Order: sequence, then structure tokens, then C-alpha cells
Amino acid sequence: MKKNFLFVLSLFVVLGFASCSSDDNDTEKPVISNIEPADGDVLVIGEKVHLEIDLSDNEELASYKIDIHNNFDNHEHSKASSSDSIAFSFVKTWTDIHGQKNAHVHHHEIEIPKEMMASDGILKPVREGKYHFVIYCLDEAGNESVLSRNVCYHIQNPKEVTTTILGIATNKSVKYIKEVVSFRFTASFYYICACIMH
Repeated sequence: MKKNFLFVLSLFVVLGFASCSSDDNDTEKPVISNIEPADGDVLVIGEKVHLEIDLSDNEELASYKIDIHNNFDNHEHSKASSSDSIAFSFVKTWTDIHGQKNAHVHHHEIEIPKEMMASDGILKPVREGKYHFVIYCLDEAGNESVLSRNVCYHIQNPKEVTTTILGIATNKSVKYIKEVVSFRFTASFYYICACIMH
């Protein structure tokens, strides 16, 4: 009986080492590809984010995480200060890809609110500007890949802005990489156009 017990115990020890050895041998990081939002895209305040990514691993995927934070100071990541608005931040981990080798992620679970509660207890509008949209992917062995995108939050989607100059309609798709650009036409502009047409 004692011999049988020692045999079973040694078998478990051997299997345990084999399992650890297998995990240690996997040093290949998972792959993140086909990302939306893309670098330089505009995310509209008050709307949901269209997230679409492909994740793959040589063994098994474990989870992915989305981290959104402001980039107002260009990578310094100091605390943004403003009395009339608040910077949006978001962090969440999903584990529904666990055990898969390949996973296509597509959802609209992330919503950018128009207003957020500030530390002083006052509801303030979400601030426009530059943000980092960071994607983390972890595999079962603990290897992690990270991909960061520079995006911009804006109140109005520039892809929907239509301008009419001398009766010719043109759709302008603008990507905000460094600054938020807003197309606004003043009365004087229309006056000049009217004069040219006459």
C-alpha cells in the first residue's frame, strides 16, 4: 500500500513539473490586429465606441483589456486640470476569449458619456481633446501584448460635416491627430460667397 501511495505521489509530482515546464516554454506573445478604432480616429462624446479587434495566440488566449486615458500633455500623463470639464477614463478586462487560439472581438460596450461626476461632486462635461486608447492581450502562459492608439474625443463627428461652397457640396473627413478642428462658417463667409456668386 505504501509503495502504491509513493508511486501515485511521484506520478503527480512528475505531471506537475511537466505542466510547469510546458508553461515556461511558451514565451510567444499574443497578436493584436485589425484594430478599430484606428490611430487618429475621432470618438464622439455621447456615443458608443465601435470596438473591433482580432486576437490570436500560438497556445491559448486568456483575456484582453481596454484602457482609455487622456493625452492632453503628450505622454506626460499628469493630472489634467480644468474647472469646467473633466477628462474621461475607462479600464475594463474581458475574459470571454479564454481558451481560444483565435478570437474576433466586436462590440459597442464602451460608451463615452457627455457628462461625468468630478471629484468635487459636480457633474461636468467630458473634455474634448487627445486620448490614448490602449489594448492589452494576455495569453494563458502570462505573455502580454500591448497596442496603443492615439484618438481624439470630439462633440461632433467630423465625418458628418458637410460644407457647401458656391453650390458644390463636399464631405470632409478629418482625422484629429494633434488638434481638434471644428468647421464653423461665419456670416461674413457667407457674405463673401454671395458677393462672388453675384
